[in-house]
Amino acid sequence: MKIGIIGLGDIGGNLAAWLASCGHEVTGYDIDPAAAARAAARGVTPAGSRAELVERAEVIVTSLADLAAVRTTYFAEDGLIALAGAGRVTVECSTLPPDLARQITAARCAGGGVAIEAAVIGIGKDALAGQLYLMAAGDPASIERARPFLDAAGRGWLLTGASGTAAIAKVLNNGVGAATLCAIAEALALAAHHGIAPATLVEAMRTGAGAGASVVLDRHGAFMAEAEASTRPFNPIASKDAAALGALLPDAVATALPMLAGMVATYRETLTDAGAAAPEVLTRCAHRRLKDATST
Repeated sequence: MKIGIIGLGDIGGNLAAWLASCGHEVTGYDIDPAAAARAAARGVTPAGSRAELVERAEVIVTSLADLAAVRTTYFAEDGLIALAGAGRVTVECSTLPPDLARQITAARCAGGGVAIEAAVIGIGKDALAGQLYLMAAGDPASIERARPFLDAAGRGWLLTGASGTAAIAKVLNNGVGAATLCAIAEALALAAHHGIAPATLVEAMRTGAGAGASVVLDRHGAFMAEAEASTRPFNPIASKDAAALGALLPDAVATALPMLAGMVATYRETLTDAGAAAPEVLTRCAHRRLKDATST
């Protein structure tokens, strides 16, 4: 396949490298020259513009962390709505609010184009190893057009339904992960309050492999146990995920689903600290709230 990937960050760059290693002709575009250079070093042909990428590709994949970048990529004068035409398939892999995902699909279809969503489950190292799992959404004919890409991109994929449903499924998947982070953060704060070192609790839950074990704990537990000392960079994607999930929780729904609504409220409270990654921010916030509550 001739594949173009716009957005060569953690997911897009590694996915491009994986597909290139499988023998596909992969062209990549990113406004960050360093990201483009990293992709080029792994067999991806760099494009100097979106227009150049479109000319080289049959399937165009977008994987962007910033919603403004998504809108520009599709709706600018030199965006994919104007350039991709009817002969190419566009595949949106970013984490989006469902309304934006539907808007992109509708705009592409209005011009005779083929568009699907393919929300991903996994991180950069999974993309590089061909181990992403994709959730696809779109009409049956469009899914069939995109099937060769879906089959090649990862370890499997699942059809979630019509346009917008993959975006919802991805937001809910991330929401469960975020709720797990909130629970871990509060457990570590309570452990410290009762004289148990947070690292000890993390080790017990991971080694015991019981009810407290999870992939989220494996990835973040050690950092969260040392939250005060962590120097990991801030994770802006968590803020976007919280906003997308919040859009699915208007007041009436939030009242009925207090766990997810509480997680969104916690993220909104804590993601103003740009000096650390989201899990550490959550942990520091839990320590602070518990200290404030028990010192009065």
